[in-house]
Amino acid sequence: MDLKSTYEVDPTKESEGVWVPWEDAQIKVGRVGGPAYQKALRARTKMGSRGFRQTDEHQTNILCEVMADAVLLDWKGIKEGGKPVPFSRDNAYAMLKKYAQFRDEVTALASNFELFRTEEEDDAEKNSLTGSASTSKPTPKN
Repeated sequence: MDLKSTYEVDPTKESEGVWVPWEDAQIKVGRVGGPAYQKALRARTKMGSRGFRQTDEHQTNILCEVMADAVLLDWKGIKEGGKPVPFSRDNAYAMLKKYAQFRDEVTALASNFELFRTEEEDDAEKNSLTGSASTSKPTPKN
């Protein structure tokens, strides 16, 4: 197995995100574990590393802050109670905090490294006539 051809990701996609269809909407996600995520996580956890024990609520707040900074980067078609919710970093934080299942689904999408693979690898995979079992992946929309 060639690790590079299997696991290499595009750092621009990791940080700037990719559009993913989600239900009847689209969300733009950056990669969990990518450089922007790591930077946001370091910035948020430095403040809480003074030797005191963090509550679950505090940890959830940190996670939602990091995700609003580096993972949930945009959306189209998101509504709450039937009313459109315009994308902003603050709205992303609020929706991630309020709806744990939404947060979990965004995390799952942003953890799918297939979405962030390099273009060359994507093209090679599409053009391959033979190969091992593959998983289907959503087609990002722009």
